[in-house]
Amino acid sequence: RRLSLGFLYWLQTALDHPGGRGHPELMLNREALGTIDGLARHPYIREGRRARTVERLREQDLAERCNSGRTRGRFCADAVGVGEYAIDLHPGPCTAPPLTQRALPFQLPLGMLVPVDTDNLIATGKASGTTHIANGATRIHAIEWSLGEAAGALAALCLTEGVPPRAVHADGALTRRLQEQLVARGAPIYWYRN
Repeated sequence: RRLSLGFLYWLQTALDHPGGRGHPELMLNREALGTIDGLARHPYIREGRRARTVERLREQDLAERCNSGRTRGRFCADAVGVGEYAIDLHPGPCTAPPLTQRALPFQLPLGMLVPVDTDNLIATGKASGTTHIANGATRIHAIEWSLGEAAGALAALCLTEGVPPRAVHADGALTRRLQEQLVARGAPIYWYRN
């Protein structure tokens, strides 16, 4: 909170611009957020903890430079969704430009939702099994929603069958049933065209 307020103070008082220095007209709207200082009640954490899952989506699975001559990322027989977004990483200081590399259209494997050592949990969104670099391509809303839909369908199948997520991942027939349910709902799991 203090860092955010300090940044606002700098914007208001010290930022050089063609018309002078600082923008004192920049103010936080306390009423809109319902807080004393006008900051959000909870911080946005882009880099949360990711679960240890039976499979991780990696840079090698989707980066164009790692898949020379291909039109798509690694094929995933257990795919429960698809994604297409560049790998963009924000290294730190505001002055450093984002590190971006092209990613091919990729699939989201079921294994990235299934924790290694926990039966009553399904990892999704920012907690799904990705490496730090691959997370730069999976962090956008459309892909997180796709993972969420797959997680919901997986949870429903686990309840219906009375099995944990790892059992669905380990059983080809159950994985296929999950995929069929997702496709029947209109969820894409494969890139049909380039």
